[in-house]
Amino acid sequence: MATETGFAAFDSSRKLKSVNQAFLDLITGDGATPDNVMDCDCEDLLARILRSFDQLDGAPLHASDPEAQTPGDTYPALIARWAASESGPMEALGADGRWHLLTSHPRYDGGTTFIAVDISARKEAELAQRDSDEMLRLITDSHPLPVWVADIETGEIIYESLSASNMLGRNWDPGKPQFIAGHYLR
Repeated sequence: MATETGFAAFDSSRKLKSVNQAFLDLITGDGATPDNVMDCDCEDLLARILRSFDQLDGAPLHASDPEAQTPGDTYPALIARWAASESGPMEALGADGRWHLLTSHPRYDGGTTFIAVDISARKEAELAQRDSDEMLRLITDSHPLPVWVADIETGEIIYESLSASNMLGRNWDPGKPQFIAGHYLR
């Protein structure tokens, strides 16, 4: 599956100068096209896009409590964060269930280009891996026999079950490298 990349380039006066449809497709139910948004203000267009996201870096964007602060109050701060290239990429979950990696890049003319890459396939793979890891952990932690998972090339222990730690009479410290060869005599 091809990765879909959207972009929007703004000049130094924060007016839109170039955009592709993939970027505008982030705005749900809007029908925006490159022709009808040209010269749009940066903050206006990016706020429309942010309204289409449910989460940004794992935090919900829309308060379920009507008494809570409205997300509209936070859009200028979120736009500034997206525009700060030194803060690194942000992950956004759209209302449509697709994930996007958001970055910005300064332009030679003093403007900014905003990029949105569809990373849905990668996020699905990450979630599947996390579920698989959790299943392995549940099985090995409840199994009475000792279990080690070690890197075959280095011999470093990547995972040690509770029964393996108990058998060796020590506490497992994942921050301290352990090697399987160090336990052969035990």
